[in-house]
Amino acid sequence: MRIRRRFLKYLGSVIFQKPAVRRGSMISAAGRFFRYYMDREPVVVASFALGTLGLSMPLIVVPLRRSLGYPTDQYDGPIIPESFKPKQQ
Repeated sequence: MRIRRRFLKYLGSVIFQKPAVRRGSMISAAGRFFRYYMDREPVVVASFALGTLGLSMPLIVVPLRRSLGYPTDQYDGPIIPESFKPKQQ
């Protein structure tokens, strides 16, 4: 009976707890979330970081190569001379 009473008291405190007060901005909340999950699940955070890096590379590398003057044929396709293009009627 005592255990049941304790459980019901705990359950009531969990269900009817006051909502958390917002403190800080969205960026600080994201930082706290990142630090918490880095502490709890470092492999998951590292895999998401590598995935994000991999998906963002085409958006960063191609303009960087163009600005440095390197060829981007493998991204844009080769430049085909007009003599090789089929003539349309």
